[in-house]
Amino acid sequence: MLVGVLAILVVAFSVLMAFYLLVLALGDAFASRALLGTAFGCLILLVTDMVLLVGALGIKSLERRDRNVGD
Repeated sequence: MLVGVLAILVVAFSVLMAFYLLVLALGDAFASRALLGTAFGCLILLVTDMVLLVGALGIKSLERRDRNVGD
């Protein structure tokens, strides 16, 4: 699940930043600020998801190592 969410967040961040640049070029300051804030929120979720994914992989690796030592 974390890997799927990671892919979705990467795409969402990229799309939001592209729309931010487009709206900024069109001159709409309020919409560009809203898109930038949403993109930063998505980036925070992306980093959080990556930290959780690394933690989950580390725990799974430790479980496998403990299982192999016990045999």
